[in-house]
Amino acid sequence: MLYIDGEMPAVALQERLARIVKDAGAAPAGDALALMAADMGEQGVPDLSTPEAQAALMPVLEPYGLIVMDNLSTLCRTGRENEAESWTAMQGFALALRRSGKSVLFIHHTGKGGAQRGTSRREDVLDSVLLLRRPDDYDAKQGARFIVTFDKARGFAGADAEAFEAALDAHAGVWSVKTVTASRDVEIREMKEQGYSVRDIARELGVGNATVQRALKRPNGSAHAEP
Repeated sequence: MLYIDGEMPAVALQERLARIVKDAGAAPAGDALALMAADMGEQGVPDLSTPEAQAALMPVLEPYGLIVMDNLSTLCRTGRENEAESWTAMQGFALALRRSGKSVLFIHHTGKGGAQRGTSRREDVLDSVLLLRRPDDYDAKQGARFIVTFDKARGFAGADAEAFEAALDAHAGVWSVKTVTASRDVEIREMKEQGYSVRDIARELGVGNATVQRALKRPNGSAHAEP
């Protein structure tokens, strides 16, 4: 896997990886993980939204089956974030990588409304879109704790596409996962009965339209919490 980071300094990435290795008690194989950070070269990571940078990077990507790009705002600097046409070159790049047998994970920021920042055209060719948000009862002392929802799920459905909560025990270095409670489904149905549109509900709760639609289709009481 190649992790391309356009924001954090290399030393911070190395420190994080060292903590993960320490907590896990094992290090990745020598060629299992490679890092490319913005401050590792004189010019930094090139603007990946330009054809020239994409062509130059292709040989570098050749050995890797999974490429993580973190994040789009720092790695794609040409054009305007909210204009669909600005994503055209990057979409072509993603499709080229798919044709070559590679998987790509894009990481992107959300806006103030809770949805992804900028044009929704980014989702057109993606197989899956995951949205991370803080639970309503989140406390900053809890660190990494968030609700994961699938705004787009191509090739899987049902229980596999249900939202879940993930939390990291920073001391033990262990993740815990549980399904979300039925309370959000109840809130969604109540808002729908009050006349809110699917889009308004999604914006108000900070989830995707698909999440709202699935909740409205589920029978009452079908969601539950599990450790």
